[in-house]
Amino acid sequence: MINDNAQHTRGIAIYDRNEPVAEEVQITGDFIDCVWCKIKLSGGGTLLTGCVNKSPSSSEENLTNLKNMIVAAAQGKDFTHLLIMGDFLYYPNINWTTWSSSGDKDGEKFIEVIRDCYLHQRVDKNTRARIGCEPSVLDLIFTNEVEMVEGITYCDPLGHSDHCALDFTFLCYNLRRKIPTRDGISIKATTIRYQMN
Repeated sequence: MINDNAQHTRGIAIYDRNEPVAEEVQITGDFIDCVWCKIKLSGGGTLLTGCVNKSPSSSEENLTNLKNMIVAAAQGKDFTHLLIMGDFLYYPNINWTTWSSSGDKDGEKFIEVIRDCYLHQRVDKNTRARIGCEPSVLDLIFTNEVEMVEGITYCDPLGHSDHCALDFTFLCYNLRRKIPTRDGISIKATTIRYQMN
């Protein structure tokens, strides 16, 4: 799934290896720099995945559209699991450890939206470093359940990017499938592996 909006120089994509099968969907709202897909899960649920690029040159209207889109995704009744990931470049002052934005009113409003939607932000290390700029956490992963993401690896940037690539496992269900082991029975989790840059 690709959003190659002609108004911007960057495209946004979610690559689907066809296991599990993803289907592109539209989320209500006018935020333009995103792509969304849904994935049917083996446990009967549906995962909504969104990839977002929040440019520092976004207008106030587009920032409002971003917040409205996140609310619409979080309130969606057709999805049991939610994963929103991407580059949130406009919010460099947010400290995700303390959930504060050091006087940045728009950052505080964004944090409020994330809290109101009961979302969890999983990235805890700097993801962008550029000479002359302070390293910051700009590439974010939001989920609607706290233990859905594990094993985040902060990888080297792709190409000429100043953002690291993030590699992580998304846990969808703990299916009670019996898998024999030497010590007894193991429980296997259904996982989806993502990489973003």
